[in-house]
Amino acid sequence: MIRSINALAENLWSVIKIELIYWPATTFATRVEAQAALFRYIDGWYNPRRIQAGLGGLSPDEYEAAWQAVVSGIRCK
Repeated sequence: MIRSINALAENLWSVIKIELIYWPATTFATRVEAQAALFRYIDGWYNPRRIQAGLGGLSPDEYEAAWQAVVSGIRCK
């Protein structure tokens, strides 16, 4: 179990390094600026849009939209 958790963490850091730092060639003037960019990336892009097996291969945003459509359909009937 610990190995799989470590693998997930390593994968996340790899994605962050590539998509947030290396690919756009970003440099940060301060640690606070880097922390803010990391928070925006994880909270604003990575978490809402990443595909999750537990949600049937949907991202959290897609899953919530589908759920809202079902709930709206139930309320209309």
